[in-house]
Amino acid sequence: MHFNCPLKINHLFSKINSRVLLYCILTCELINVVYFAIFFYSKGYLPAPFVWDKYDTFMDFYNPLYWVIKDGFYTTFQSVYPPLNYYFLKFFAWGADLNATVDRFELRNSHIGLSIFLCSIYIAILLIVTNIGQWRKVKLGNPILIWIACICSVPVLFALERGNIIFIALLFLACYLATENRWLKAIFFGLLVNIKPYFIILLIQYINFYSFNKLDLLRCIFLAAIIFISTGLMVGLNILDFISSYYAISSQGGIGDDGLLALPNTLASLYPLKNIIYYSFNSPNSTYAFWFSCLKLMAIITPLVLFLLTVFRPLSATEKIIAALVLIANFSHVVGGYIFIIYILLIPYLYEKSIYKSLLILSLIILCLPVDIIRINFIPIYFPVNSYLSGGITLDNNILFLGLGTIIRPIANYLIMLTLIIKFLKKYPLSMAFLRSQR
Repeated sequence: MHFNCPLKINHLFSKINSRVLLYCILTCELINVVYFAIFFYSKGYLPAPFVWDKYDTFMDFYNPLYWVIKDGFYTTFQSVYPPLNYYFLKFFAWGADLNATVDRFELRNSHIGLSIFLCSIYIAILLIVTNIGQWRKVKLGNPILIWIACICSVPVLFALERGNIIFIALLFLACYLATENRWLKAIFFGLLVNIKPYFIILLIQYINFYSFNKLDLLRCIFLAAIIFISTGLMVGLNILDFISSYYAISSQGGIGDDGLLALPNTLASLYPLKNIIYYSFNSPNSTYAFWFSCLKLMAIITPLVLFLLTVFRPLSATEKIIAALVLIANFSHVVGGYIFIIYILLIPYLYEKSIYKSLLILSLIILCLPVDIIRINFIPIYFPVNSYLSGGITLDNNILFLGLGTIIRPIANYLIMLTLIIKFLKKYPLSMAFLRSQR
């Protein structure tokens, strides 16, 4: 008997009312939020997948902001943020008291209103991105409920807790995908890569062998370079030193053992589990080294395969966008779990194409499935916790456990990429090139 799982899943989605699907998503997210709230109320800090350093809340924003105020952004701080980030942060630096700012944490502690304002801006950005572009074409239910579902998704809550500026990149990405005007698209691309440079992967859409677009490719590169050079000159950036610092950060090894308590995004991020299993069971390290090395190898080879298929298969415009977004979320562990918020923009593309609807299951596992409630008890980490959200008090004798979501999400993200490769190969088999060459 022939059984086709993807077709079964696509048929299931076609039968489920979009409003029912949305309510199911919101229910899962409500479970997550209630769990986080109860855990915080009882323990005084947020559980996994939030960062293990509970005193570091909002510091992805206040660390660079402090050095913008102190005029040491590219000198003392040696930032690898492109100069456009400097001007974004400079906006928030207006009115800050330089004399009262003792250090980065004091800056945060004395500007609670600024933290609330920042989160409000990020939440407003989510409202914008869910009401433009592809989201306007796809009817998945009430727009306000979709917005609330996005706010309550785990990657968004994670990024909000960190205060990470990836939300600005999300806005530019949404505008880039929404506009049809070539020059506007290039401008938004230039702004996007000058916030988060790894979005340069979007250029893969223009180098496809069957639809090579030299004009759009050069237009995007030109405007991105102009924005980088002009903003860099205005801030006095030494471009060679910046490139050297950026390369040094990008070439760092895998995340440490404590990083598993956060929100990793690739299979390579799971490599530290090898050491944790060894210390937990006192088993020979070599027993697991091979298999965890395979994880790292798969995390390198599979994105490369997807890249080659995107370049050398006759993909449609929508398929190239889907491939580019999946590649961005999988190409490196360095970007971290923040990158999962771009799947908010991926969902309407998957929902529109029936052949790719099965990928929605994996996407929703990453965004909303309440798997963090399940704690892996054989990997406890004991140490005192200074919790910013509890007023900075020290909480002794705490145990931080690894949440199951930390393992599930990188695997689900990898499976999205692997499934996409399989679907591309089925739709555009490699034999097509041979057959065309024989004509």
